[in-house]
Amino acid sequence: MTDEAPSPVERASKASFKLDMIETVNADPQMQPSDLAVVAAHLCVMSWPERRAWLSTSKARAMTGLSERQIVNSRARIAKRGYLVQDGLYGTTKIFRLENDRLEDMRQHVVITTEYLKEIQKDRQTERRRLARVVHANSAETENACHAAQGDCDVPANSAGNIPSLPPQDIALKEEEPFREGAVPSNGYAAAKDDHLHIPFPAPTSEEELAETFSKLFADYELGPHAMARMCTLLATGRLTPAIVQGQRSDAA
Repeated sequence: MTDEAPSPVERASKASFKLDMIETVNADPQMQPSDLAVVAAHLCVMSWPERRAWLSTSKARAMTGLSERQIVNSRARIAKRGYLVQDGLYGTTKIFRLENDRLEDMRQHVVITTEYLKEIQKDRQTERRRLARVVHANSAETENACHAAQGDCDVPANSAGNIPSLPPQDIALKEEEPFREGAVPSNGYAAAKDDHLHIPFPAPTSEEELAETFSKLFADYELGPHAMARMCTLLATGRLTPAIVQGQRSDAA
């Protein structure tokens, strides 16, 4: 080596080598974040164009914030991959030469891995859209079934006037217990107590929450495919009530 200052070309070449080295180690799946920090520390003290680095463990710890054991283990991994090659001793400290023979391999690795991850993301999005269509279709089917059931129970227009405005139990109550101001009907508590059975469960905000809630509601019951799809649709659309759950449990028991 000489004491002359490096030329602009040499400085550019050194900077290019450092960037390429960092790119390679960063993309190497066998390297850890601590390994990249150790390589960067060696690059900071590297001589050029010899690419030799003398870095004591104490200074390496100061530059990276790693422990002595982490420095030793990291250097061993880096040397095993061929990025650090021992090139002499300075006292008891090893001198390393930095090599970057895996640059093209790591760039190709990044390209292949990127395409692979894109395919995974694409498959996930396709599956999400498929599930959304299934839930929508089941919801429409359930609504049609409900409308059809209501139509089967429609009362002829000529009979509508014969239907009492109160159910039998309320008619009996009205006849047997005259209303008194401030009084509470004997069945008032029971009616209020049963109101919660017809309040729908909140619609889940995610597929995970949907699956978890469905599992809790029907953990000990085996539902058929059609019943399971219907219950899942009602829950997903915020229309599943405790009363429906009780009825389904009774059918599955």
